[in-house]
Order: sequence, then structure tokens, then C-alpha cells
Amino acid sequence: MMLTGEHNTIQYVAGNVSAGFHTKDLSYDLGITTAHGSLDANITGMALAVNIDLEWMLLDNGRYTPSIHSDASNVVIPEGGLKIAIEGGALATFISYLEPLFMGIIHNEVVSQVNNALKNSVPYDVNAMIVKQGGMIEVYNNMDFDYNFSNPPVLNADGL
Repeated sequence: MMLTGEHNTIQYVAGNVSAGFHTKDLSYDLGITTAHGSLDANITGMALAVNIDLEWMLLDNGRYTPSIHSDASNVVIPEGGLKIAIEGGALATFISYLEPLFMGIIHNEVVSQVNNALKNSVPYDVNAMIVKQGGMIEVYNNMDFDYNFSNPPVLNADGL
């Protein structure tokens, strides 16, 4: 991690990340009929970088807690790093044979969706969790860590 830019931004970089996804509710419209089945997707060797802007939000109690936002991310899935398995009836099996023809499109869509999650879904979920906790984390039975402030602090590289 490193501090970047002027807006309390940390750039988080990770390499050799693996991820997996499974759904049993795959459906694909073929025009005259719909193919149903399941889908397994596995990603290996993924590299990612995401800029995390550290900002402050005002809670209902009048105190400030950290909040995060992201305006930039970059995801790289190497060639061969995305594997997809489609299972189901005869139509799903037929579609799985056509998968290599569409792998470039599928690869680009997966990269787009991961970038979207890093910039939108993840910060939203983290901020919602911070609000729900009210600036406090239980570290032990009846012992809380209070990370809220009466005024938003200013972070800069000189202060680290």
C-alpha cells in the first residue's frame, strides 16, 4: 500500500489473487427456447490495484468516522486465468462447446464486473457496516474500540 494524490488516497495492490463463483440458476435465451443449467467460474493469477480514498462521514450522533470511496481500479486476469464450466441439459452442453468462441467477451465482462465491484459495491458495503457499528468495534466481551472523532482529522504523507 502507498499514499497517493492529494485526497488521502491509498493505493492497494494485490497479485496472484484467486476467486471463484458458482450459480445453479444459469439460463440462456436461445430465441425459440431457453437453456438452463449451472455455471462455475474460477479465476487464478489475477492482479488488481485499487485507489481507496479515505474520507469522513458524520454519524447521527454528531461524531465522525472514516468512510471509503474508490474512483479508480485496474484488474488484470492473465490469459488462461479464467476457467468456466457450464453444466445442465443438452442445450447447456451445446453452449459449453461454444464457450471458447466467446471467451474474450466473457473475460472482458468479468474484468468489468470486478472493477465495478471494487469501485462501487465494496465501498458501499464497507461504509454501511461502519454506520451500523456507529464507530465502535467490539474487541473483547464488553470491551469496544472507539474509532470515531469529534472533528475529521487530516491525513498527509508528512504525518505518517
